[in-house]
Amino acid sequence: MDMRKRVLAIVQLGSYRAFPLGGISTFVESITPHLSEAFELKLIGMSMGEPIGRWTTIDVAGRTYDFLPMVNAQQSKLVPDRLRLAYAMTKYRDAVFASGAEAYYVHMTEAALPLLAWSKSPVIVHVHGLYNLFRFSRHWLGAPFAPVYDMFYPRLFSSCAKVIGAGTPAEFDQFCRTMRVKSGAVVPTCVRESIFYPRDRAAVRRELGIRSDERVLLYVGRMTETKNPLLLLEVGRLLQPEIPHLKLVFAGDGPLRSRLQQEAEKSRGKVIVTGMLSSSETASWMNAADALTVVSKAEAFTSIVALEALSCGLPVVATPVSALPEMIRFGINGALANSFAPEDYAQAVRSVLRARPSAEACRYSVKDYSSAAISARVASEINQVLAGEAAIGVAVCEHTAAAESAGAHF
Repeated sequence: MDMRKRVLAIVQLGSYRAFPLGGISTFVESITPHLSEAFELKLIGMSMGEPIGRWTTIDVAGRTYDFLPMVNAQQSKLVPDRLRLAYAMTKYRDAVFASGAEAYYVHMTEAALPLLAWSKSPVIVHVHGLYNLFRFSRHWLGAPFAPVYDMFYPRLFSSCAKVIGAGTPAEFDQFCRTMRVKSGAVVPTCVRESIFYPRDRAAVRRELGIRSDERVLLYVGRMTETKNPLLLLEVGRLLQPEIPHLKLVFAGDGPLRSRLQQEAEKSRGKVIVTGMLSSSETASWMNAADALTVVSKAEAFTSIVALEALSCGLPVVATPVSALPEMIRFGINGALANSFAPEDYAQAVRSVLRARPSAEACRYSVKDYSSAAISARVASEINQVLAGEAAIGVAVCEHTAAAESAGAHF
């Protein structure tokens, strides 16, 4: 019996080692060790000093992988990262195909274009946002490209062997219909429970210099218009008179950081901007805070930091986007704002601070989203493609029973 592992190439805009604060890289970081048990992995991504376009080896969490760096970490003011990666996949396609990959698992849709044009191996695209990504792009050229997504991306998705996506079953069904997906599956994001777990709250607060009488609202994520951190500033102004020892802590980076930093400088310690944090540092703040705030205008399945916070035992206050209304249960693991209005969000915060949900209840609410469990579902979908079992020509995207079951647990 042939026990040889099938060769799988993972493509993303990340280094696989120094993961930026962002859902895609965090997800890939979480599942890569588990996928290496099922496949021989070839990693394609971002350089940390290695020569571009040449295969090398890197160490990731104690494992050695073949690695092909395609772009550097320096963002371009003229070309969006998505297009940079797509161009690099074209420019270095001979090196890409030298991987011997029997399937490509792509985490940035545009990088699939050259593969679909020239590769004989199946392409599986993992979509991390069931919406027109150009409309929410961090790059100034993103918005003008929004009509391109609606016009041409259905052809791209219909050419993929499989599309994996997050979101609620209804959202994913609609996405599949609109984008003419022939074979798809819902797979939620996951949490790294080895990093995000409850710690000694009093000890962590002492280490971070937080007094026992201070209430801390934590924001973790990119500081962009889509992630909407300025809403939390407005909420803080509403709550400050009734909660005098309230602190707003912003962890991350992005174009709105300078605005938040200005607020921090004149706040007399009531607003803190930490900059980028490691995963362990993020987990410490999650153990010290009183609530995680998700104020996004759009998310994929759910904010990955919401899962991480709940895994630490920290309740979440969220805006009503994507699957968050199904995941966040009032009084059990947090609260959901009725709208994006500051007053509504402030009321949701009040409810959590007055009656903080237990750490045990928060952790229990994300028990189905361990990295091992989600990785197994991803591996199953990929193996179906490799075995030729992916449905072809299905008019409506079909979900696995496991996906439906997960939806029922929100």
